[in-house]
Amino acid sequence: MRPAVKCILLLLVICAVGVIARADELHLENGGIVVGKIIKETRDKVTIKTPFGDQEFYREEIIKIVRKKTPQDEYEEKKKSLKETADAHYRLGKWCSGNKLTAKATLHYKKAIGLDPDHEKARKALGHVKHDGKWMTEYEANRAKGLVKYKGEWVKKEELEKLKAAARKKVEKTKIKKTAKKKGSRYKKYPPKSPGLINQATVTIEGSPESYAAFVPKGYSHKKPHPTVILAHGQGDKALNFLRAIQGRCGRQDLLLLSLEKCDHSGGRGMIPKYTAELKKEFNIDEDRLYLFGFSAGGFRAWSDVLSYEKHQKEFDAICFCGCARGGDGPPKLPKYTRESPRVCLLGDLKDPNYRKYKEPALRMLEAGGYPDPKIIEHNQGHTVPKETAQVFKWFTK
Repeated sequence: MRPAVKCILLLLVICAVGVIARADELHLENGGIVVGKIIKETRDKVTIKTPFGDQEFYREEIIKIVRKKTPQDEYEEKKKSLKETADAHYRLGKWCSGNKLTAKATLHYKKAIGLDPDHEKARKALGHVKHDGKWMTEYEANRAKGLVKYKGEWVKKEELEKLKAAARKKVEKTKIKKTAKKKGSRYKKYPPKSPGLINQATVTIEGSPESYAAFVPKGYSHKKPHPTVILAHGQGDKALNFLRAIQGRCGRQDLLLLSLEKCDHSGGRGMIPKYTAELKKEFNIDEDRLYLFGFSAGGFRAWSDVLSYEKHQKEFDAICFCGCARGGDGPPKLPKYTRESPRVCLLGDLKDPNYRKYKEPALRMLEAGGYPDPKIIEHNQGHTVPKETAQVFKWFTK
Protein backbone atom coordinates (compact mmCIF):
# COMPACT_ATOMS: atom_id res chain seq x y z
CA MET A 1 0.00 0.00 0.00
CA ARG A 2 1.39 3.40 -1.00
CA PRO A 3 2.07 5.87 1.89
CA ALA A 4 -0.34 8.55 0.62
CA VAL A 5 -3.18 6.09 0.21
CA LYS A 6 -2.49 4.56 3.65
CA CYS A 7 -2.57 8.01 5.28
CA ILE A 8 -6.04 8.70 3.86
CA LEU A 9 -7.17 5.24 4.93
CA LEU A 10 -5.99 5.81 8.51
CA LEU A 11 -8.06 8.97 8.77
CA LEU A 12 -11.15 7.06 7.65
CA VAL A 13 -10.55 4.15 10.03
CA ILE A 14 -9.90 6.41 13.04
CA CYS A 15 -13.23 8.16 12.32
CA ALA A 16 -14.93 4.77 12.69
CA VAL A 17 -13.76 4.14 16.29
CA GLY A 18 -17.32 4.41 17.56
CA VAL A 19 -18.66 1.95 14.99
CA ILE A 20 -16.96 -1.19 16.34
CA ALA A 21 -17.44 -1.66 20.08
CA ARG A 22 -14.57 -3.15 22.09
CA ALA A 23 -12.63 -4.39 19.06
CA ASP A 24 -8.88 -4.88 18.51
CA GLU A 25 -6.55 -1.90 18.09
CA LEU A 26 -3.36 -1.55 16.02
CA HIS A 27 -1.14 1.29 17.33
CA LEU A 28 1.04 2.41 14.42
CA GLU A 29 4.45 4.07 14.39
CA ASN A 30 3.00 7.15 12.63
CA GLY A 31 0.65 7.77 15.58
CA GLY A 32 -2.48 6.32 14.00
CA ILE A 33 -4.81 3.81 15.67
CA VAL A 34 -6.69 1.31 13.50
CA VAL A 35 -9.80 -0.15 15.15
CA GLY A 36 -11.37 -3.41 14.00
CA LYS A 37 -11.18 -7.18 14.39
CA ILE A 38 -7.90 -9.00 13.67
CA ILE A 39 -8.77 -11.85 11.30
CA LYS A 40 -5.33 -13.05 10.18
CA GLU A 41 -1.72 -12.89 11.40
CA THR A 42 1.51 -14.05 9.77
CA ARG A 43 5.14 -13.57 10.72
CA ASP A 44 5.32 -10.39 8.60
CA LYS A 45 1.77 -9.03 8.39
CA VAL A 46 -1.46 -8.44 10.32
CA THR A 47 -4.89 -8.26 8.62
CA ILE A 48 -7.66 -6.36 10.40
CA LYS A 49 -11.35 -6.12 9.45
CA THR A 50 -12.71 -2.53 9.64
CA PRO A 51 -16.03 -0.91 8.61
CA PHE A 52 -14.31 0.04 5.32
CA GLY A 53 -13.04 -3.46 4.48
CA ASP A 54 -10.10 -5.71 5.34
CA GLN A 55 -6.78 -3.83 5.74
CA GLU A 56 -3.25 -5.29 5.84
CA PHE A 57 -0.25 -3.83 7.72
CA TYR A 58 3.40 -4.90 7.97
CA ARG A 59 4.54 -5.70 11.51
CA GLU A 60 7.33 -3.10 11.35
CA GLU A 61 4.60 -0.44 11.02
CA ILE A 62 2.92 -1.61 14.24
CA ILE A 63 4.13 -0.43 17.68
CA LYS A 64 1.71 -2.60 19.66
CA ILE A 65 -1.48 -4.63 19.35
CA VAL A 66 -4.26 -4.24 21.93
CA ARG A 67 -6.64 -7.18 21.85
CA LYS A 68 -10.09 -6.60 23.29
CA LYS A 69 -13.05 -8.87 23.66
CA THR A 70 -16.17 -8.16 21.64
CA PRO A 71 -19.62 -8.41 23.26
CA GLN A 72 -20.08 -11.70 21.40
CA ASP A 73 -16.85 -13.08 22.92
CA GLU A 74 -17.96 -12.08 26.43
CA TYR A 75 -21.40 -13.57 25.81
CA GLU A 76 -19.95 -16.96 24.87
CA GLU A 77 -17.89 -16.97 28.10
CA LYS A 78 -20.89 -16.04 30.26
CA LYS A 79 -23.03 -18.66 28.54
CA LYS A 80 -20.62 -21.48 29.51
CA SER A 81 -21.11 -20.82 33.24
CA LEU A 82 -24.84 -20.05 32.99
CA LYS A 83 -27.07 -21.80 35.54
CA GLU A 84 -30.36 -23.15 34.23
CA THR A 85 -32.55 -20.89 36.38
CA ALA A 86 -35.02 -18.15 35.47
CA ASP A 87 -33.03 -15.47 37.34
CA ALA A 88 -29.77 -16.50 35.64
CA HIS A 89 -31.32 -16.30 32.17
CA TYR A 90 -32.91 -12.94 33.02
CA ARG A 91 -29.57 -11.49 34.20
CA LEU A 92 -27.81 -12.68 31.05
CA GLY A 93 -30.63 -11.28 28.93
CA LYS A 94 -30.30 -7.91 30.66
CA TRP A 95 -26.53 -7.93 30.02
CA CYS A 96 -27.18 -8.73 26.35
CA SER A 97 -29.64 -5.81 26.12
CA GLY A 98 -27.00 -3.45 27.50
CA ASN A 99 -24.48 -4.68 24.93
CA LYS A 100 -26.77 -4.46 21.87
CA LEU A 101 -27.15 -8.24 21.50
CA THR A 102 -30.89 -7.84 21.03
CA ALA A 103 -31.68 -11.29 19.61
CA LYS A 104 -29.70 -13.01 22.39
CA ALA A 105 -31.46 -10.89 25.03
CA THR A 106 -34.89 -11.90 23.73
CA LEU A 107 -33.83 -15.56 23.70
CA HIS A 108 -32.81 -15.52 27.38
CA TYR A 109 -35.87 -13.55 28.50
CA LYS A 110 -38.05 -16.20 26.84
CA LYS A 111 -36.06 -18.99 28.50
CA ALA A 112 -36.56 -17.24 31.85
CA ILE A 113 -40.36 -17.21 31.52
CA GLY A 114 -40.20 -20.79 30.23
CA LEU A 115 -38.64 -21.78 33.56
CA ASP A 116 -40.78 -19.40 35.61
CA PRO A 117 -43.94 -18.23 33.75
CA ASP A 118 -44.56 -15.57 36.43
CA HIS A 119 -41.06 -14.01 36.30
CA GLU A 120 -42.11 -10.35 36.39
CA LYS A 121 -38.84 -8.74 35.27
CA ALA A 122 -38.41 -11.05 32.27
CA ARG A 123 -42.05 -10.52 31.30
CA LYS A 124 -41.66 -6.73 31.41
CA ALA A 125 -38.40 -6.93 29.44
CA LEU A 126 -40.38 -8.69 26.69
CA GLY A 127 -43.01 -5.96 26.82
CA HIS A 128 -45.63 -8.16 28.46
CA VAL A 129 -48.33 -6.73 30.75
CA LYS A 130 -50.71 -8.31 33.25
CA HIS A 131 -54.43 -8.20 32.44
CA ASP A 132 -57.10 -9.94 34.51
CA GLY A 133 -54.35 -11.85 36.33
CA LYS A 134 -52.77 -13.18 33.12
CA TRP A 135 -49.51 -12.20 31.39
CA MET A 136 -49.94 -11.23 27.74
CA THR A 137 -48.43 -8.98 25.08
CA GLU A 138 -49.42 -5.32 25.01
CA TYR A 139 -51.32 -5.98 21.77
CA GLU A 140 -53.29 -8.85 23.34
CA ALA A 141 -54.07 -6.80 26.46
CA ASN A 142 -55.37 -3.82 24.49
CA ARG A 143 -57.52 -6.05 22.29
CA ALA A 144 -58.90 -7.68 25.44
CA LYS A 145 -59.86 -4.19 26.66
CA GLY A 146 -61.80 -3.63 23.44
CA LEU A 147 -59.31 -1.10 21.99
CA VAL A 148 -58.26 -0.76 18.34
CA LYS A 149 -55.02 0.65 16.92
CA TYR A 150 -55.20 3.82 14.86
CA LYS A 151 -52.07 5.61 13.64
CA GLY A 152 -49.92 4.03 16.33
CA GLU A 153 -52.34 4.81 19.18
CA TRP A 154 -54.83 2.56 20.96
CA VAL A 155 -58.33 4.08 21.04
CA LYS A 156 -61.87 3.03 21.90
CA LYS A 157 -63.96 1.75 18.98
CA GLU A 158 -66.53 4.53 19.43
CA GLU A 159 -63.74 7.15 19.07
CA LEU A 160 -62.35 5.66 15.86
CA GLU A 161 -64.84 7.20 13.41
CA LYS A 162 -64.47 10.64 15.02
CA LEU A 163 -60.68 10.47 14.63
CA LYS A 164 -60.96 9.35 11.00
CA ALA A 165 -63.34 12.21 10.21
CA ALA A 166 -61.00 14.73 11.86
CA ALA A 167 -58.05 13.33 9.88
CA ARG A 168 -59.94 13.68 6.57
CA LYS A 169 -60.79 17.28 7.44
CA LYS A 170 -57.14 18.02 8.24
CA VAL A 171 -56.00 16.55 4.91
CA GLU A 172 -58.44 18.74 3.00
CA LYS A 173 -57.21 21.87 4.83
CA THR A 174 -53.59 20.95 4.02
CA LYS A 175 -54.43 20.55 0.32
CA ILE A 176 -56.06 23.98 0.26
CA LYS A 177 -53.01 25.58 1.94
CA LYS A 178 -50.57 23.89 -0.47
CA THR A 179 -52.57 25.05 -3.49
CA ALA A 180 -52.64 28.64 -2.19
CA LYS A 181 -48.89 28.56 -1.50
CA LYS A 182 -48.06 27.35 -5.02
CA LYS A 183 -50.11 30.16 -6.54
CA GLY A 184 -48.62 32.79 -4.24
CA SER A 185 -44.88 32.29 -4.88
CA ARG A 186 -42.48 30.59 -7.29
CA TYR A 187 -40.37 28.94 -4.57
CA LYS A 188 -40.05 28.67 -0.80
CA LYS A 189 -37.41 30.59 1.13
CA TYR A 190 -34.65 28.19 2.17
CA PRO A 191 -31.63 29.05 4.36
CA PRO A 192 -28.45 29.44 2.24
CA LYS A 193 -25.91 26.60 2.52
CA SER A 194 -22.17 26.85 1.81
CA PRO A 195 -20.63 24.12 -0.38
CA GLY A 196 -18.81 21.30 1.46
CA LEU A 197 -19.41 18.90 4.33
CA ILE A 198 -21.92 19.63 7.10
CA ASN A 199 -21.79 17.50 10.26
CA GLN A 200 -24.04 17.32 13.35
CA ALA A 201 -26.68 19.64 11.93
CA THR A 202 -30.12 18.96 13.39
CA VAL A 203 -33.79 18.91 12.47
CA THR A 204 -36.66 18.56 14.93
CA ILE A 205 -38.70 15.35 14.67
CA GLU A 206 -41.68 14.96 16.99
CA GLY A 207 -40.20 17.51 19.38
CA SER A 208 -36.76 15.86 19.53
CA PRO A 209 -33.58 17.18 17.80
CA GLU A 210 -32.15 14.57 15.40
CA SER A 211 -28.80 15.06 13.66
CA TYR A 212 -27.66 14.48 10.09
CA ALA A 213 -24.62 15.01 7.88
CA ALA A 214 -24.66 16.55 4.41
CA PHE A 215 -22.51 17.16 1.37
CA VAL A 216 -23.50 20.37 -0.42
CA PRO A 217 -22.12 20.48 -4.01
CA LYS A 218 -20.73 23.64 -5.58
CA GLY A 219 -23.70 23.94 -7.94
CA TYR A 220 -26.29 23.95 -5.15
CA SER A 221 -28.50 27.03 -4.87
CA HIS A 222 -31.18 27.69 -2.25
CA LYS A 223 -33.13 29.47 -4.99
CA LYS A 224 -33.66 26.48 -7.29
CA PRO A 225 -34.45 22.77 -6.72
CA HIS A 226 -31.47 20.40 -6.68
CA PRO A 227 -31.23 16.61 -7.31
CA THR A 228 -30.76 14.90 -3.94
CA VAL A 229 -29.87 11.48 -2.49
CA ILE A 230 -31.07 10.51 1.00
CA LEU A 231 -28.54 8.13 2.64
CA ALA A 232 -29.71 5.60 5.27
CA HIS A 233 -26.78 3.76 6.88
CA GLY A 234 -26.35 0.32 8.47
CA GLN A 235 -26.78 -0.58 12.12
CA GLY A 236 -24.13 1.00 14.38
CA ASP A 237 -22.75 3.25 11.62
CA LYS A 238 -22.50 7.05 11.85
CA ALA A 239 -24.00 9.54 9.41
CA LEU A 240 -20.71 11.34 8.65
CA ASN A 241 -18.66 8.14 8.22
CA PHE A 242 -21.25 6.69 5.86
CA LEU A 243 -21.48 9.95 3.90
CA ARG A 244 -17.70 9.99 3.37
CA ALA A 245 -17.67 6.34 2.31
CA ILE A 246 -20.45 6.99 -0.24
CA GLN A 247 -18.74 10.16 -1.50
CA GLY A 248 -15.62 8.16 -2.31
CA ARG A 249 -17.61 5.54 -4.22
CA CYS A 250 -20.51 7.31 -5.94
CA GLY A 251 -18.42 8.91 -8.70
CA ARG A 252 -20.58 12.07 -8.56
CA GLN A 253 -19.84 15.50 -7.10
CA ASP A 254 -22.96 17.26 -8.40
CA LEU A 255 -25.59 15.69 -6.10
CA LEU A 256 -26.82 16.96 -2.74
CA LEU A 257 -26.18 14.10 -0.26
CA LEU A 258 -28.11 13.99 3.02
CA SER A 259 -27.02 11.27 5.48
CA LEU A 260 -29.46 10.47 8.31
CA GLU A 261 -28.11 9.72 11.80
CA LYS A 262 -31.02 7.75 13.29
CA CYS A 263 -32.40 5.61 10.45
CA ASP A 264 -31.47 1.96 11.17
CA HIS A 265 -33.31 -0.47 13.48
CA SER A 266 -32.60 1.73 16.51
CA GLY A 267 -34.35 4.66 14.84
CA GLY A 268 -37.81 3.15 15.08
CA ARG A 269 -40.50 2.96 12.45
CA GLY A 270 -40.97 5.80 10.01
CA MET A 271 -37.73 7.72 10.66
CA ILE A 272 -36.74 8.00 6.97
CA PRO A 273 -40.05 9.66 5.90
CA LYS A 274 -39.96 11.91 8.99
CA TYR A 275 -36.35 12.99 8.31
CA THR A 276 -37.12 13.61 4.63
CA ALA A 277 -40.09 15.82 5.45
CA GLU A 278 -37.96 18.00 7.77
CA LEU A 279 -34.96 18.17 5.43
CA LYS A 280 -37.24 19.53 2.70
CA LYS A 281 -37.61 22.61 4.91
CA GLU A 282 -33.81 23.06 5.12
CA PHE A 283 -32.76 22.33 1.52
CA ASN A 284 -34.27 23.16 -1.85
CA ILE A 285 -34.75 19.54 -2.90
CA ASP A 286 -35.98 18.73 -6.40
CA GLU A 287 -38.95 16.48 -5.57
CA ASP A 288 -38.87 15.00 -9.09
CA ARG A 289 -35.21 13.98 -8.63
CA LEU A 290 -35.15 12.66 -5.06
CA TYR A 291 -33.45 9.29 -4.54
CA LEU A 292 -32.99 6.96 -1.55
CA PHE A 293 -29.91 4.78 -0.92
CA GLY A 294 -30.54 2.31 1.94
CA PHE A 295 -27.50 0.35 3.21
CA SER A 296 -27.88 -2.84 5.32
CA ALA A 297 -30.20 -1.96 8.25
CA GLY A 298 -30.99 1.29 6.44
CA GLY A 299 -32.05 -0.89 3.49
CA PHE A 300 -34.48 -2.75 5.75
CA ARG A 301 -35.92 0.59 6.84
CA ALA A 302 -36.13 1.88 3.25
CA TRP A 303 -38.16 -1.20 2.35
CA SER A 304 -40.40 -1.48 5.43
CA ASP A 305 -40.95 2.27 6.02
CA VAL A 306 -40.92 3.67 2.48
CA LEU A 307 -41.56 1.12 -0.28
CA SER A 308 -44.25 -0.64 1.78
CA TYR A 309 -46.45 2.48 1.95
CA GLU A 310 -47.92 4.21 -1.08
CA LYS A 311 -47.86 7.70 0.50
CA HIS A 312 -44.12 7.38 1.25
CA GLN A 313 -43.30 5.83 -2.13
CA LYS A 314 -44.42 9.01 -3.88
CA GLU A 315 -41.59 10.97 -2.23
CA PHE A 316 -38.85 9.23 -4.24
CA ASP A 317 -38.06 8.79 -7.92
CA ALA A 318 -35.82 5.77 -7.26
CA ILE A 319 -34.72 3.60 -4.31
CA CYS A 320 -31.63 1.39 -3.98
CA PHE A 321 -31.47 -1.34 -1.34
CA CYS A 322 -27.81 -2.15 -0.64
CA GLY A 323 -26.99 -5.34 1.28
CA CYS A 324 -30.47 -6.46 2.37
CA ALA A 325 -33.33 -6.55 -0.08
CA ARG A 326 -36.35 -6.29 2.21
CA GLY A 327 -37.41 -5.72 5.81
CA GLY A 328 -38.90 -8.39 8.01
CA ASP A 329 -41.33 -6.07 9.82
CA GLY A 330 -43.12 -4.48 6.87
CA PRO A 331 -46.55 -5.39 5.45
CA PRO A 332 -46.86 -8.86 3.82
CA LYS A 333 -47.27 -7.29 0.39
CA LEU A 334 -46.46 -4.05 -1.43
CA PRO A 335 -48.92 -1.44 -2.72
CA LYS A 336 -49.82 -1.91 -6.38
CA TYR A 337 -47.45 -0.17 -8.80
CA THR A 338 -48.58 3.22 -10.11
CA ARG A 339 -46.95 5.92 -12.22
CA GLU A 340 -45.88 7.61 -8.98
CA SER A 341 -44.11 4.50 -7.61
CA PRO A 342 -40.28 4.65 -7.52
CA ARG A 343 -37.86 2.69 -9.66
CA VAL A 344 -36.12 -0.05 -7.66
CA CYS A 345 -32.50 -1.24 -7.59
CA LEU A 346 -30.97 -4.12 -5.58
CA LEU A 347 -27.24 -3.71 -4.89
CA GLY A 348 -26.34 -7.09 -3.41
CA ASP A 349 -23.33 -8.65 -1.70
CA LEU A 350 -23.20 -12.30 -2.83
CA LYS A 351 -21.24 -13.15 0.35
CA ASP A 352 -24.06 -11.83 2.55
CA PRO A 353 -26.48 -14.59 3.68
CA ASN A 354 -29.20 -11.98 4.32
CA TYR A 355 -29.04 -10.82 0.71
CA ARG A 356 -29.21 -14.40 -0.58
CA LYS A 357 -32.12 -15.10 1.77
CA TYR A 358 -34.23 -12.04 0.90
CA LYS A 359 -33.45 -11.53 -2.78
CA GLU A 360 -36.00 -13.98 -4.21
CA PRO A 361 -38.83 -13.05 -1.76
CA ALA A 362 -38.22 -9.39 -2.59
CA LEU A 363 -38.39 -10.05 -6.34
CA ARG A 364 -41.60 -12.06 -5.89
CA MET A 365 -43.19 -9.22 -3.88
CA LEU A 366 -42.21 -6.68 -6.56
CA GLU A 367 -43.59 -8.93 -9.31
CA ALA A 368 -46.86 -9.46 -7.39
CA GLY A 369 -47.27 -5.68 -7.08
CA GLY A 370 -46.78 -5.17 -10.82
CA TYR A 371 -43.42 -3.38 -10.49
CA PRO A 372 -41.12 -3.33 -13.54
CA ASP A 373 -38.06 -5.58 -13.35
CA PRO A 374 -35.69 -3.96 -10.82
CA LYS A 375 -32.11 -3.07 -11.61
CA ILE A 376 -29.87 -5.75 -10.03
CA ILE A 377 -26.17 -5.08 -9.36
CA GLU A 378 -24.18 -7.73 -7.47
CA HIS A 379 -20.64 -7.92 -6.11
CA ASN A 380 -18.29 -10.06 -3.98
CA GLN A 381 -16.60 -7.33 -1.93
CA GLY A 382 -18.10 -8.22 1.46
CA HIS A 383 -20.25 -6.05 3.72
CA THR A 384 -18.86 -2.63 2.80
CA VAL A 385 -19.67 0.21 0.40
CA PRO A 386 -18.67 -1.36 -2.96
CA LYS A 387 -17.22 0.25 -6.07
CA GLU A 388 -20.44 -0.72 -7.90
CA THR A 389 -22.11 2.16 -5.99
CA ALA A 390 -21.06 4.40 -8.90
CA GLN A 391 -23.34 2.35 -11.18
CA VAL A 392 -26.26 2.99 -8.83
CA PHE A 393 -25.74 6.77 -8.80
CA LYS A 394 -25.51 6.79 -12.59
CA TRP A 395 -28.76 4.78 -12.72
CA PHE A 396 -30.44 7.14 -10.21
CA THR A 397 -30.17 10.11 -12.58
CA LYS A 398 -30.76 8.12 -15.77
